[in-house]
Amino acid sequence: MNVEELGGKSLSEKRDRIKGDRFNKIGLVCIVLIVISLLIGGFVVLFFFTGKVDIRTKSMAGNFEGFRGYSNLEIFPKEELNQDSIAKYSYFCMDSFMDPTCKIYMECDYTDQEFEKEITRLKNITATLDGVTNSIIYNEDYFDYPAYISMFNWSSCYEYALILEEEKKIVYVFVQGGSQIPPSKYRVNKEHKEAESFSLYSVRGHFVLKYR
Repeated sequence: MNVEELGGKSLSEKRDRIKGDRFNKIGLVCIVLIVISLLIGGFVVLFFFTGKVDIRTKSMAGNFEGFRGYSNLEIFPKEELNQDSIAKYSYFCMDSFMDPTCKIYMECDYTDQEFEKEITRLKNITATLDGVTNSIIYNEDYFDYPAYISMFNWSSCYEYALILEEEKKIVYVFVQGGSQIPPSKYRVNKEHKEAESFSLYSVRGHFVLKYR
């Protein structure tokens, strides 16, 4: 074998080695990109789906310490709440990367006296911020029942109490983000779901939240 053949063989091997190195680099880049994608996907799942979850039972009704939503939950009775009047209760809040998802639902069956007392409390709910006082809204159009509304279509939040006069029942709802939890008959009527926003706790874009 002459020098030219040896040189030719050496050149061919060099080309193969360069080509192999190129494929190895491409493969390494692909692996790195896959790892980065998996890490990003993991963070998305962490932030959006596996945040801190807070679930409370009926025995904790009226206790909202640690609540992370954009409300003071004035619609719900607290110290004056009679546990025996609670027919149904559910509380779910989950932290996420952007805004917490919160769903609170309570049905109360009252005596005549309790019912009248609670109606008086609801109609007199106010909030004063920066010298401006907001009052709760009474509305008979947005739902299938008369309602006292403290938040409506505000930053994905709805907070209201529905008045079932004949049954002496009041249904209390707070929803922030996600789908609504109450039975369909207690949800906002579709034609009014995007009505003008309102929050009892907001004045000129500022709000004060006592639980956060």
